Amino acid sequence: MTSGGEKKDFYQYDPIGNTWLTRASFPGVARQEAFGFGINGTVGKGYVGGGSASGVDQKDFYEYDYTGDQWFPKADFAGGKRVGSASFSIGDDGFVVGGYSPPTNAFYSDLWQFSPTGNAWTARASMPGKGRTHATAFGLAGNGYVGLGYDGDSYDGSFYQYDRTADTWSQKEYYPGPTKFTYGAGFMVGNRAFVYKDGTWFEYHLMTTTPFSSKACTSETIPVTFDASGFTFAGNNIFTAQISPSPTFSVSLSMGTLSTSSPTGTINAVIPPSTNGLYYFRIQSSNPVVTTMLEMINITSLPTSHPVISEN
Repeated sequence: MTSGGEKKDFYQYDPIGNTWLTRASFPGVARQEAFGFGINGTVGKGYVGGGSASGVDQKDFYEYDYTGDQWFPKADFAGGKRVGSASFSIGDDGFVVGGYSPPTNAFYSDLWQFSPTGNAWTARASMPGKGRTHATAFGLAGNGYVGLGYDGDSYDGSFYQYDRTADTWSQKEYYPGPTKFTYGAGFMVGNRAFVYKDGTWFEYHLMTTTPFSSKACTSETIPVTFDASGFTFAGNNIFTAQISPSPTFSVSLSMGTLSTSSPTGTINAVIPPSTNGLYYFRIQSSNPVVTTMLEMINITSLPTSHPVISEN
């Protein structure tokens, strides 16, 4: 239900069968530039609202129950009528941020939290900076992330993190791709977030490592520092440094481990013997499972040293 024509039909994608299934149509008037989010966990519902219908902004809001293939009206969006808002979910709540009002030419930066259990909207701390429309958003590791979008003067490449516990925002690294006025899509898979825009994929990582030389030798020890401050780890968590000839890591070799629940630390990674050529490198945690972005390293196999035997 984005721009490109007012619609109300609804579809479900089946990844196992690689097919699309027709579901019950959206009950409100056909529209475009609506917002929507899904809430997993104990809720397990989808939500859609806002947008524009025949040039008139909307604020009605609906819940979709996929088990019964039914829609139910919910409390109107408390932020009022607008188009192009971004949305994300954290835990059992949904969040809607920003947007635009064509009649007043207003660009919004406010944030609203929807609680399904109480069917209620609550105003939260507004996103820093200028208001924007058609931003890209996703939830990751208990926080919300919002960036990109048009602010009335230019396309903004800034990104912000929302901490729901403290109800505060902090600025993060700028989007690395082009900032021309085109829409982006953001979503999360497990503990990884992705943004697709202008035909290019970018992955947003909360777990990073200090860069090290792309060239290494067998049996060499390389201290690798990691930072996964966006996550909370269990007491039995283990960080493992690994290399693999394949980016899928279907076969991997351990370079060292560190047992800790702290999100930061250093692994003294030892290049395994009998390795030679190009390998992929990563650090992976065990509880929860989180991985760093893959790096390529070129390993040179050193000959095994032999004792020198003197002849008398």
